Amino acid sequence: MRFMLSAALGCLLLAAPLHAQETAPEDFPDDDAGYVRQVDALIDRAQQGLEARGYELVSREISAVEAYNVWSSTAYLEDATRYAVISVCDLDCSDVDLEVYQPDGVSAASDYGVSDNAIAQFLTRSPGAYQIEVRMPGCDAAACYAGLAVFQKTQ
Repeated sequence: MRFMLSAALGCLLLAAPLHAQETAPEDFPDDDAGYVRQVDALIDRAQQGLEARGYELVSREISAVEAYNVWSSTAYLEDATRYAVISVCDLDCSDVDLEVYQPDGVSAASDYGVSDNAIAQFLTRSPGAYQIEVRMPGCDAAACYAGLAVFQKTQ
């Protein structure tokens, strides 16, 4: 059975103004390394596609998320800038959902399609702390690993 990570890990901030924040497979328990590598590879694949469309990685993180729970994180975003937020999940998960909230609590973008990846693209209307929520209704284990990455349009 997979080791459950502390709630503190799931609450890491996505803020990384100059360099992309990353969580490496070696930062997780050895028993979970395969799941973390799966998620890391899926983020890498999404990153390649988004970079080809003029986006640059701002931050990325990986966390264990218990089935039917919400993983919340915060990203500090600039004003009047186009962003893409992606979420992916490991092979024990068939559906991941994503919603991004503006600093005033109004939804900026979401993806509730039935898929093991989700993307929310939006133009910020104000700078500040954007709340990101990842849900995994398709997790077939006590917990699944999810990845979350924020990209900023640069071209």
